[in-house]
Amino acid sequence: MIELAIPLKENFQKSALYDLTSWFLTLPDNAAWYVISDYCFGDKTKKNDTATFSILLNHDKVENIKDYINRFTPNDIKSSRKVAPEFLQYINSPVIFNISFLIDRDTKLGSVPLVVEIKKAYPLGIQKPGL
Repeated sequence: MIELAIPLKENFQKSALYDLTSWFLTLPDNAAWYVISDYCFGDKTKKNDTATFSILLNHDKVENIKDYINRFTPNDIKSSRKVAPEFLQYINSPVIFNISFLIDRDTKLGSVPLVVEIKKAYPLGIQKPGL
């Protein structure tokens, strides 16, 4: 796991640490939030592997958040050419912070134990986000 963690940490510190820190400063001290992740490793149709982490402020009941997301997202968002403006507005709103990492396949980070375990757990991927 170290092989994957070090480059992600270095990249994060260069590009997203300030933005994430600034985002957290806008939240109340007692704010609760969720971390949601999505991965794409080993897809031959993609140039790079990816890991995305979304930090979602607990701003409403989970059922309402799920309902809103499910109402405006297609079943397979990765294969979609169009996304509802309401969904784009939501994921770009102040209640969510997104961090994505593009991982060059030539680095062979897709073979580290953490990634191998993710691939085994989700061999067909996850088609629609669920909270």
